[in-house]
Amino acid sequence: MKTSMNELSPNWKRNPVFLIITALIISAAALLFVDLPGVQAGNLEDASRPVMWHYDLRHTGRTSIVGPIEAPTVEWRFNLYGANFPSSPVIGSDGTIYVGSGGGDQQTGQRFYAINPDGTEKWEINIGAGIRSTPAISDDGTIYFGAEDHYLYAVVDEGDHGTVKWRFQTGDLIRSSPMIAPDGTIYFGSSDKCFYALEDDGDHATEKWRYCTGGYIVASPAIDSDGTVYIGSEDKNLYAINPDGTLKWSFAAGGALRSSPSIGDDGTIYVGSIDGKVYAINPDDGTEKWEFQTTSDSNTTVFSTPAISHDGTIYVGIMAGWPHTENATQKFYAIDSNGNEKWEKVISELVT
Repeated sequence: MKTSMNELSPNWKRNPVFLIITALIISAAALLFVDLPGVQAGNLEDASRPVMWHYDLRHTGRTSIVGPIEAPTVEWRFNLYGANFPSSPVIGSDGTIYVGSGGGDQQTGQRFYAINPDGTEKWEINIGAGIRSTPAISDDGTIYFGAEDHYLYAVVDEGDHGTVKWRFQTGDLIRSSPMIAPDGTIYFGSSDKCFYALEDDGDHATEKWRYCTGGYIVASPAIDSDGTVYIGSEDKNLYAINPDGTLKWSFAAGGALRSSPSIGDDGTIYVGSIDGKVYAINPDDGTEKWEFQTTSDSNTTVFSTPAISHDGTIYVGIMAGWPHTENATQKFYAIDSNGNEKWEKVISELVT
């Protein structure tokens, strides 16, 4: 539901277009804040490619879209009705924003929303379960996301309503965000400890294979150019899995992996762990290149997915003091490609 509208700042820079979407938690209500000047069909970068968590298959978080020189203003707010854990939104090629509600109850929350660029509701689907999985949009416009009712959903935007094409059941909650490979395979993990590869057959999903680990999988997979899929598990291992579902190698970290892996331009895999470290791993054999200890606090954890700049700098957020979040300290790090700290900054919010 759209709750307010403000005028755009005259100082807003529109070269070429800048999209900023953030979820803000205020008391028990969650509001979606968006600034979308000039968004039109075909105006989004690489509009024909699949839209997924952390921008691309490698999770670099890197885009050529230029941000504003001055702070943006809030154009509108959309009420997610008590979603204390909303999923991250994604934007379709026509500017439609898709986002799930991760909290509340069946009467108000736990819904999947399509929102027009002006902040008005396009449609919603009452899932009846929390959605923390970030949607992925395929080349044909099908929207995939997981929910806490154990299902992965495939939804089609019909304009005035959304239609569920199919849903695929796993054995537990799905908080992992799906990724779509170039051949159309949908990859995601589940809290049933298994990692899935599905094929969309129109009115149903066909399971190609599953690979089961020793712990919950809440992270999202990264996919390399050779088709190798990397996924972390709470059993402390990062798994490299071939496109046919066989294990290529596994890497043992010092703590559970809730951070999604990222892949550098040279193929190096970067992942954070709840042991407070960021690991750099060789893609060929899974050996460690280096590890970076973020702080000396034994309760430090790295939940966030590393972002990688064009010069190889790795950016990652951490929480020191977890799980006692009321006294926790959040920091943001820049690490060079050799594992050396470039700088760090204390911030006010958790980076995920």
